[in-house]
Amino acid sequence: MIGVAVIALVGGALVAAGPALAATPQPMPVATITGHVRSLDGKPLAGITVYAGRGEDPNAPGADPDRSDVVRTGSTGRYALHVAGGAGIFMRFTDSRDRFLEATKAAFTARGGSTYRVDRRLEATGEIAGTVTIADGNTSVRSIVKLYDAATGRRVRGAGVNTARPDAAGHFHLFVEAGDYKVRFAAYGPDGRTDDVHPEWYGDARTRATSPTVSVRSGGKAAGIDAVLE
Repeated sequence: MIGVAVIALVGGALVAAGPALAATPQPMPVATITGHVRSLDGKPLAGITVYAGRGEDPNAPGADPDRSDVVRTGSTGRYALHVAGGAGIFMRFTDSRDRFLEATKAAFTARGGSTYRVDRRLEATGEIAGTVTIADGNTSVRSIVKLYDAATGRRVRGAGVNTARPDAAGHFHLFVEAGDYKVRFAAYGPDGRTDDVHPEWYGDARTRATSPTVSVRSGGKAAGIDAVLE
């Protein structure tokens, strides 16, 4: 139905009366964030996931996908993001292959229509690798490897660095921040959920204190961290 406007004379002035027109939604001003991601020695890093938006987790309940953007760096390490302008813009730089440690940028304000340069250098992870077998020499498919801080004894927790489940050949890989660690092995129970059967520490040790310390440097590899579960 077409709305009809009515013109009336009120107090000597013409006044239009009729259906109100709905306000047209205005597009939200967009800010551009661009930059390069490199290793500590300055090499460009391709394939790094870069996120920018309101809130640290784009998948969290209540997150607004229209106010965030996620891209991967190109062959030169360059990226470009477009997000709704405003306060509270958080950024995260992540390597899905665990070659480099995650980095973030604290929340900042980005004005719509403006361009911002944010470069990051990522520290390479170190690697702990070995093989887990059971006493009869077979590879232990259902085993688990956990990592602990050598100084504090606390379990190391974080994306991709705290737990490894050996593959069908019993091989495992842990990508970690440079530091000193204690490594603990165990097998899964018959129920497939209990992961503390036949536990032992690296070096065939029964306690953390007597287990040899595994030291890892950035970009380095500690290999031969093996165990035979009895």
